[in-house]
Amino acid sequence: MATQSWRVPTIDYTSRDYESLRDDLLRTLPFFCPEYTDMNPSDFGVVLMELLAYMGDNLHFYIDRMAEESFLPTAITRQSVVNLLKLIDYELRGKTAATVDVTFSIDQALSGDLLIPKGTLLHTYADTSATPIYFETEVALTIPSGYTTGSVSAVEGKTSGTVDDPIILGQSNAAPNQIFTLPETPVIDDSVLVYVNEGAGYTKWTIVETLVDSESCSQDCMLFRNANGVVNIYFGDNGQGKIPANGAIVSAIYRVGGGTQGNVGSNTITIVDSQILYSGSPIAVGATNPDSATGGTDEQSIQSAKVEGPRALRALYRAITLEDFEALTDIRDNVNAVRATVDRWHNCNRSSAIPVSLFVATEDGSPMALSQKQDILDYLAPRQIAGTTVELFDPAYQPIDIEANIFMYANYATSTVDTNVRESIDDYFNIQSSTYTGFGKASYLSDITSVIDGSEGVAYVDFVKYSRQPTPELEIWSGNATFDATAWFVGDDAINEEWTIVFTSPTTFSVRGYNAGIQGTGSLDAPFLSTNGYFGFTLFSGTTPMSVQDKAIVRTSPKIANVVMDTDEFFTEGNVTLRFAYVEESSNKGCVR
Repeated sequence: MATQSWRVPTIDYTSRDYESLRDDLLRTLPFFCPEYTDMNPSDFGVVLMELLAYMGDNLHFYIDRMAEESFLPTAITRQSVVNLLKLIDYELRGKTAATVDVTFSIDQALSGDLLIPKGTLLHTYADTSATPIYFETEVALTIPSGYTTGSVSAVEGKTSGTVDDPIILGQSNAAPNQIFTLPETPVIDDSVLVYVNEGAGYTKWTIVETLVDSESCSQDCMLFRNANGVVNIYFGDNGQGKIPANGAIVSAIYRVGGGTQGNVGSNTITIVDSQILYSGSPIAVGATNPDSATGGTDEQSIQSAKVEGPRALRALYRAITLEDFEALTDIRDNVNAVRATVDRWHNCNRSSAIPVSLFVATEDGSPMALSQKQDILDYLAPRQIAGTTVELFDPAYQPIDIEANIFMYANYATSTVDTNVRESIDDYFNIQSSTYTGFGKASYLSDITSVIDGSEGVAYVDFVKYSRQPTPELEIWSGNATFDATAWFVGDDAINEEWTIVFTSPTTFSVRGYNAGIQGTGSLDAPFLSTNGYFGFTLFSGTTPMSVQDKAIVRTSPKIANVVMDTDEFFTEGNVTLRFAYVEESSNKGCVR
C-alpha cells in the first residue's frame, strides 16, 4: 500500500494583516499536528494563534511605518520630514511675529520730553483668566513737551537676555561640532543673536546658513530647529568654522513668541509692563493699538515643507529658468502660488533686458504689501541671471458666479443642506487648500458638480448659471466713469469672448468682441446691449470726464460651461444663488421652493 505524502502549504509572504496571518496559521497547523482538530474560536490553541497573528499585524505596521518614514513623500511625522530635508540643507520655517502701531498716552502734557525706550514691554488683556500676548516697541519713542500722545511700532514676542546680560547656554570644551540648545520655545525666526566670551568679553558670532564656506578662523555658527521647535546652535571644527576656546562661555539673546495668535484685534494691547521714568521718577503711561496686529504666521507645515524643500533644491539658489523664479519666490513667507512669465516679443522692441513678470498670490488672497514685494525683489536680485529684470504683480482674481437648483433627500432640512453645499463650494474655491484652484487652471463644470453632489443630503444639482463674472480691466481710464456691477448681462448663447470698450468721445464709446468684431456704440448712463445680444452693461458718468481712447477690457464665458482662465488668472468664488427642492422618490423629480 502506497504511503500518502503530505506537502506543507507554501508560506505566503504577502500575508501581513491579522486576518491573513490567522488564516495561514489555521491552514498550516494540521500539517504539523494532524491530531489537532478543534478549530473552534474558543479553543485555547486557536486563541494563542490569534494572539500571534495580532502581534504579527502590529509588527508589520511598525515595519511599514519605519520604511515609509525614510522617504519624504510618505513621511508623516514632523521629525522625519525635518531630518530628511536637513540632508538638502532645507530648514522648516518657524513662527514669525506680528507687528502693530501702538499709541502711548499720558494724562497731561509735561514740561519736558518723555522717552519711551526701545523694547518697552506691553501685553493684551487685563483679565487674568486670559493668556496675555506680549509686544515690545521696536524703536524708542519721544513724546515732546506739550504733547500727550505718540505712536511707535511694536512687534509681538518677549526678548530673553540683553547685550549686557545674555542667556548663558554653557561652556565650550574645545571639542569639534559642539551643540548648544536654547532653553525656551517657540523662538521667533531671525531673532537669535549668539555671543561667545573667550576671556575678553562677549563677542557676537555670525549665524550662517551652512558652515561649508566658513574658514577655520571664522567666528561662524548655524542654527537648526528640530520637530519640537527647539533651536540648537552648531559650531565648527576648526576646518569649517572656528571652535570656541576651551572654557568659553556661550550665550544668546532671542525672542520668544510668534504665530497667528499675535494678530490681535484693535484696542487690545492696553497694559504697559515696563516702568517708564520721567526725571528719574515713575510715571503712569497708557497704551492702545488703534489697528489690528498683522503679519504673525505659524510654523511651516510638513505638507508645505514636502513641496517647498525639493523646489529649493531644484532652483539651487539661482534663477535662470521661469521655473527657478517660481520655486525661489514660492518659498518666501505668505506666498501661496506663483506664476512666472516673460514677454516673448521683448527682442522685437530691441530691449537688452529680459523682463520676467511674477504673479504672486498671497496665502489669504490679499494684495501684496509693498514691503513684501521689496523683500522678494531683494531676495531674487543676487540670484537672478544677468540681463533680466523682475516685476511683481498681483493675480487677476476672476470670480465665477453660480446659480443652481439643489435637489435634496426628503429626510434632510433645507437649512442643513444649504450649509453643507455652501461649505463644499467654499472649500472648492479656497485658494489656500483647494486642489482645483491655481494660476491658469480652468474651472470645470464636472468638478463643481461632483463637489456639490458629494455634499451630505444632496441628490443632484441642476445649474442655471456657471459663468465668469464680468470684471473690467481698466487699461487706460483717465476719467472716473464706473460700471454698474449689478447690471451685467450675459446672454444664453454667449461664448468665450474678450470685449474691448473704447471711448470715442467723453460720453460715447464703441464695443468690439475679439471673435464677434464691432458690436455697436453706446453712451454713458444708458444701458448697452451688443448687436449679437450676447453682452450688455451700463456705464455711469463720474465727476471727472472720460477722454478719447480710454479703454477697458471685459471677458465673458458661456452661461453654463467650463470657465477657462488666462495664465495670470486665478478663479475665485463670485455670487452664489441656490434654490432647494425635495426629490420625489417615485418620479425622481423635484419642485423648486
